[in-house]
Amino acid sequence: MSKKTRMETEPENVAPDTAAETGEPVLEGEIVEEEHTIGEEDIEALRKALEELENALAAEKEQSERYLKNWQYTQADLENYKKQVLKDRQLLQETMKVNALRSFLDVMDDLERALGNQPKGEDAEKWAGGISLIHRKMLTYLENEGVKPIQVEGEFNPTLHEAISSEPNPEVESGHIIGVVQQGYQIGNRVLRPARVRVSL
Repeated sequence: MSKKTRMETEPENVAPDTAAETGEPVLEGEIVEEEHTIGEEDIEALRKALEELENALAAEKEQSERYLKNWQYTQADLENYKKQVLKDRQLLQETMKVNALRSFLDVMDDLERALGNQPKGEDAEKWAGGISLIHRKMLTYLENEGVKPIQVEGEFNPTLHEAISSEPNPEVESGHIIGVVQQGYQIGNRVLRPARVRVSL
């Protein structure tokens, strides 16, 4: 009987330790993966990491919302500032215009007084015609600038009229205007000068 050699009794290319554990042949050079079981500590660590990420995300979201609100407030403040600047500019222009137009009112007063004291004789008609022409030109200029005479008929209005005197008048209802001492003017809803009037008692 012949003697068996080592090659005949042992499996080829088998890792002895691995073959003994699993009972299956493993080729030489093959990588055997070790099994890894996830324990409670690993799960807890993952939970903590996830919680930290969620907290960090919530903090970033809160900060982003805060930045957005601050930006919106800044934009609103800027728009309000622009509107205020425009309003102030318009008010300044209107004030300058009002001050310039007031200087014309004295000229209007002089013309109206001149028209009320026309001379008599041959030159009276020519004189009156020239004065009337100047008066009409002044009125046209003021109207083009938005200036209009204040209504001086009917009931006395303290926002538009200034009472120079109060006197009884059986023909005029109490609190109503009897006559005009000086014409008033307004531009839009703004009074350049109130009308100076006489009021019935």
